[in-house]
Amino acid sequence: PAAALGIGRAGRQMDIGDTLPEADLAAIRALWGQSSPHIFFAGHPDFHLRSEEIAEVLKASRAVPLERSAAPSSITFAYADPGPVGSVVRDEIVQDLDLHLSTFANGVRVNFKPTAFEAETVLIRVRVGDGQTSQPRDQPGLNLLAAQALTGGGVQRHSVDQLREILAGHSISIGFDVEADSCVFTARCSRSDLAFCLRVISAYLVDA
Repeated sequence: PAAALGIGRAGRQMDIGDTLPEADLAAIRALWGQSSPHIFFAGHPDFHLRSEEIAEVLKASRAVPLERSAAPSSITFAYADPGPVGSVVRDEIVQDLDLHLSTFANGVRVNFKPTAFEAETVLIRVRVGDGQTSQPRDQPGLNLLAAQALTGGGVQRHSVDQLREILAGHSISIGFDVEADSCVFTARCSRSDLAFCLRVISAYLVDA
C-alpha cells in the first residue's frame, strides 16, 4: 500500500524542472528496480500457455543479436508540380470585413481573411461539386462512405501509408465531407506548409 501510494503521488501533474520526492523514487525502485521483468499476455481462454514457455521464448530472444534498422526510404511527392500558374481576373478587398476576394480565369474563387486567433496557423476550406444534391437516390449512404474513404484511401501515385510518410514532419491535417450542396475539404496547417497542403488537396481532387 505504501508503495502504491508513492506511485500515485508520482503520477500527479508535474511541471518541467520538478523532481520527484525521495519517497516516491524509493517506491518506484521498490516495484520495478531489481525485480524480474514482467510480461503481460492476453489471449483466448482456450489458448493455454504456461509461464515456463513464455520464459523460454524470452530467454531465446535475448540470444538473438539486434541489427540496426535500415534507414527509411525517402519518398518524393509525385504531385509537387501544381501546373501552370492561373491568372487572376478579379481582385477585391472588402475593407470593413478585412476580406481579400479573388477570382481566377478558370472560375476558381479564393476568399482570404487574416485573423489573430492562432498565430502561424492557416485554416482551409475547399468547396467543389454539388454534394448530396447530385448523389444518386438509389445509393443512400454514398456520402458517408466517401467521407471516410476518400482521404483514407490514398491517391493514384501514393498509397495511404506513403502519404503518411510524406506528411510526417509537416504540420498538416486534412479532412473531407459531403455536405448538402458541395463536397468539402477542410485542412489545418502551419503557415510554412500552406503551399504543400494545397498541393495535397489538389492531388485528392484530381487523382484520388
